[in-house]
Amino acid sequence: MGRPNTKFSEEQREAIKKMAGYGTPHKHIARIFETSEKTLRKHCKDELDTGGALATAKVAESLYNQAINGNTTACIFWMKTRAGWSERHEVTGKDGRDLMPTKLTLEQRVDLGKRMAFMLAEAAHNMPADPEPKV
Repeated sequence: MGRPNTKFSEEQREAIKKMAGYGTPHKHIARIFETSEKTLRKHCKDELDTGGALATAKVAESLYNQAINGNTTACIFWMKTRAGWSERHEVTGKDGRDLMPTKLTLEQRVDLGKRMAFMLAEAAHNMPADPEPKV
């Protein structure tokens, strides 16, 4: 006799596509439709595969519309993610060299230590004797 033939109506397929788009795990969708994940994947592969892409496209459309209608946050987000904008600023030394080389000789380390000690001593010397408490 075997198992009954599983058929999903167009309404069910549309609901499966939406649930997949919303990020509902496949095992939960299968449980809602009282079937196994394997059967769900077998009969509704396209709906499961395209649901997420369609939902993402719809959100992208909404973001795009907000950006072109003047939503500053949406504009900034779009430009950072799509146009490569960044708030990161790269700071370099003379002629584009690193400000702090990763490999220092012993002589360079001693010189750097002396400079730092001098700056700390100067800062400590210039501090007021009784700084005002911060409230």
